[in-house]
Amino acid sequence: MTVGGRSDVCRPPKISAAWSCSKGRATDMYKMKTSMFPSGTYRVFSSRAVRALTKLTARQLQYWDETGFLRPSISTRKGRGTLRLYSFRDLVALKVAAELRGTLPLQTLRRLVAYFQKLDYTSPLAQVHFWVGRGKVYFREAGVTREAHRPEQSLIEGTVQIREVLADLSRQIDRLDARTPGRIERRRGVMSGKPVIAGTRIPTASIWRQVKEGLDADDVRKGYPGLTRKDIDAAVAFEKRTRASRRTA
Repeated sequence: MTVGGRSDVCRPPKISAAWSCSKGRATDMYKMKTSMFPSGTYRVFSSRAVRALTKLTARQLQYWDETGFLRPSISTRKGRGTLRLYSFRDLVALKVAAELRGTLPLQTLRRLVAYFQKLDYTSPLAQVHFWVGRGKVYFREAGVTREAHRPEQSLIEGTVQIREVLADLSRQIDRLDARTPGRIERRRGVMSGKPVIAGTRIPTASIWRQVKEGLDADDVRKGYPGLTRKDIDAAVAFEKRTRASRRTA
């Protein structure tokens, strides 16, 4: 599984695991390998990527974290320069919470989560099946269907899956991972605002220097296998225009 933050450098949070992370595009998604499971790769999501995937606001994520409602299990923000990093289970819980907020007040949602935590659920919004009917939220727990406002009372028998949530997240992640070749951009907090190939952290100036040294597009791509010829041509053309405008200024 994987997400990330605003930092220019891929800094691991202070957890007892061995990190090797690679940053995604503007969505800031990372990959993490732990020492406990060295063969597994896990997607870790920053608050920026979580906002894009759940439509929650930065203020909501901050408030839910600080009040202990839905906190990131990988790393919480501890001052300037640190990141909130969420696991995929955290992401699912936040996505479900965002959808339930359209029907339930936050206070009711908090009571519902507290109810499940008493039953030893660690992440109930990602573990329990919920659905909405006639303006009410229902869930199924221990083979019994209940209503969210009165979780202690059983109502009807039934079941519901959260496959739709998982499928929707998967489609959105694929779209966020997608990159349009041949575009140049500047992103705040990325390479100090220098022009980079869109969706990467590769400065156009680096491509320009290699081409000026005599490398062709295939040689450059050996060092940056994720780039296309269109990316390289766009970077070279951008640097030519930039340098020409400086000379005439």
